[in-house]
Amino acid sequence: MQVLIFAKGALAAFWLLALLNLLYPMGEGWYLAVNLIAGGMLLALFRFAAACAAQR
Repeated sequence: MQVLIFAKGALAAFWLLALLNLLYPMGEGWYLAVNLIAGGMLLALFRFAAACAAQR
């Protein structure tokens, strides 16, 4: 259970950093990497939601 609590916090912190980075880029090195990871996770989320909807 402790791992799930940590994972939720880590995921929330990642998304907060990604949103902050979109509004105020923290530097060229972080800007591209964080946006690519966030975009990949968002794409995976949409594909997962579409797959779940197709199974209904």
